[in-house]
Amino acid sequence: MEIAIIGAGVAGLSAARILDAEGHSVTVFDKSGGLGGRCATRRTDLCNFDHGAPVAHNLPLDFPMDGFAEWQGGVLARPGMSSLGKHLADGLRVKKKRGVTGLHRHGDHWRVEGGDQRAYDAVLLAIPHPQAVALLGARAAGFAGLDAVRMAPVLTAMAAFEAPVRGVADWPEPIGKAIHNSAKPGRGKMDAWVLHATPAYSAAHVENDKPAIAAALIAAFREATGAPEPAYLAGHRWRYGLTEMPMGQPFLWDADQHIGLAGDWCLGPTVGDAMESGQALARAVLYSPIGA
Repeated sequence: MEIAIIGAGVAGLSAARILDAEGHSVTVFDKSGGLGGRCATRRTDLCNFDHGAPVAHNLPLDFPMDGFAEWQGGVLARPGMSSLGKHLADGLRVKKKRGVTGLHRHGDHWRVEGGDQRAYDAVLLAIPHPQAVALLGARAAGFAGLDAVRMAPVLTAMAAFEAPVRGVADWPEPIGKAIHNSAKPGRGKMDAWVLHATPAYSAAHVENDKPAIAAALIAAFREATGAPEPAYLAGHRWRYGLTEMPMGQPFLWDADQHIGLAGDWCLGPTVGDAMESGQALARAVLYSPIGA
């Protein structure tokens, strides 16, 4: 069976691994040049920043820990969180920088516009909820539960200092969370911090450019800590960085049209939720008539 998966995040890659292991021909498309979605690492000459998910929570008990470490109640990928995506993608056919713009049903097969010219027996969407709804178009009305999902942006700054900076117990607005990235093993020699804005600030300023995002967060950080000017500063916008209201079920699968959806927005905001969703969708495909 030829299967196209849209999205090389944790959900999409987790689904792909199961289907590939069962002998199906799987192609994963992603519009970015990376792997792992929000399990992302920004690499610089000074240090590395895990500027998406700082740690992976709720992974399966049988998750192989070789190359990973326990950290603050979760699993830490080394040398950066993006290594989780690379681990999951190992041995898979992944086509990066392929922005899929349309899905077309021709008889019993699918064509993936923006992907390639192959005919696929099934298509799985493992991308943020708003992007999946847009790609489905009128087909979205056929999936119960999609309307209940709510995702929100997360604005982020990455800062590195030549000398250690001591954090505080209570961070001022607009900082919602500050992660001391240098506390993790192998993240570089400088003192590195990742700052995530509060949900309210992120929603109100989602269209700010990246320098403005970084400037607002670092100003609050320096005021709270007395830190000097950072040696490195950058901003990032996760437009769909937080699942505020999950669907409440692990996946959606239309066994007649052979199209399904998965992602952390199905179950919750953690990396483990995304992995569970992708794996559950893959098993549904295998157990359906098309997977027989």
